[in-house]
Amino acid sequence: MANLIAIVGDYKLSQAQQTGDLLFSLSRAILYQQLSTKAAAAIHNRFLQLYSENVPTALDILNTPDEVLRSAGISRPKILYLKDLAQKVLLGLPSLEELQTMDDEKIIGSIHFWQKYSNSK
Repeated sequence: MANLIAIVGDYKLSQAQQTGDLLFSLSRAILYQQLSTKAAAAIHNRFLQLYSENVPTALDILNTPDEVLRSAGISRPKILYLKDLAQKVLLGLPSLEELQTMDDEKIIGSIHFWQKYSNSK
């Protein structure tokens, strides 16, 4: 592995992965899931263009009509996932910064809380 790193260089995260914004990072992951990189990038770019400064808030996503999201190429299931994520962010889903300071047990507890919350809906 050391030889490979010496040849290729250090791994650097893309700018999108460095935002520190959990909503941005997870919404990007949702949109890229099960698509070719090229198709996912096009859909993600159209999604971002729907919002001022290309950075949607959770409230922006919840207030965007499904038809508008569909016109950006987002499938109906992914629209449900995005809106569910946005709702959880508004209800207090931990941020990336908070997750970095939490120990594993606290993160696991948070995941269990959100799983129970999702199942009770």
